[in-house]
Amino acid sequence: MSRLVDATLVLLKEESACQQLEDDSDMDDDDTEHDEVLMDAVSDLLPAFAKSMGSYFAPIFANLFEPLMKFAVHYQFILFGQLVSIFC
Repeated sequence: MSRLVDATLVLLKEESACQQLEDDSDMDDDDTEHDEVLMDAVSDLLPAFAKSMGSYFAPIFANLFEPLMKFAVHYQFILFGQLVSIFC
């Protein structure tokens, strides 16, 4: 499970190879759509982690929270619904 959480953190921090721009150009629509799909998938992992880990997920979520929140502005409705399902 640790490797999955570590990989999730890399994605949330936008440090994976697939999230790097090929050059110094601005992001285009394809890059934006790719990031949205990727972050949707990453946000789907969090409830699965919480369900499988139970209370052990709390300290892990603390590490994921800050990088996750930078996406909250863009994806607040999606993330809010999923975060509520984690804690309710």
